[in-house]
Amino acid sequence: MSIAVPTHENSIDLEFSVEKCNFNIYEINSTLNDICGILRVIAVPYRIVKLKKDINNKPGFIMQSYNVLNFINKGKYGKPDNNFIDANNINENEKIELNQDEDYTILSEPMNIYFIIDSDKHYKIRTKSTLTKVEMISNKFDYYGNPIFMATVNTGISYSYAAPKT
Repeated sequence: MSIAVPTHENSIDLEFSVEKCNFNIYEINSTLNDICGILRVIAVPYRIVKLKKDINNKPGFIMQSYNVLNFINKGKYGKPDNNFIDANNINENEKIELNQDEDYTILSEPMNIYFIIDSDKHYKIRTKSTLTKVEMISNKFDYYGNPIFMATVNTGISYSYAAPKT
């Protein structure tokens, strides 16, 4: 089932608090440019909405988020680039896709938990983000000389009813 982008007409914005929020952790050990280190990725929610129309008599939730990446370099450093790098202006031929098992391994993909109050109902929203694509930008380095990565994640959402917080 495809769900449209949430609007004020089909969804309700909900306040939420963070109960548990941790980075996904991946070990990068790529023979490409001798890159090795720890890549940390997290989908940080900025909006959680409940659909006004239930799906199969159950509430539907949508989370909108930003991906935040951090690389802990344990290998070679490059020449720092002091220019702002706009991800939308990077040519496809500058991107090097990393492959799971060959270039990186999953160390941890934890479940994150958010607490929501919707009128008189309380929910625990559980999210699990999975890395679906990771790319390194060829010959581009941040201010510290670390390689620059871009990541795509898929985030699944489940919920349960929760007791009110006291």
